[in-house]
Amino acid sequence: MDSPVWDVAENFPTPSGYNVVSIMYFALLYSITGNLQAIPLLFQSKLLFERERASGAYTTVSHWMAER
Repeated sequence: MDSPVWDVAENFPTPSGYNVVSIMYFALLYSITGNLQAIPLLFQSKLLFERERASGAYTTVSHWMAER
């Protein structure tokens, strides 16, 4: 792209900026709808993590390393 995507003087995106924002929006929308099945698993995992961390079973870093 040759032109800037944000017009500082008017504090609005330029026409090419709207294209960039639109692409980012649809990419995010596609990512969210593609992973809808994983959302309940995240909540279950968070509950388990908070319970075990509160009991002192392990630290946040060790939980993160085990998940990877």
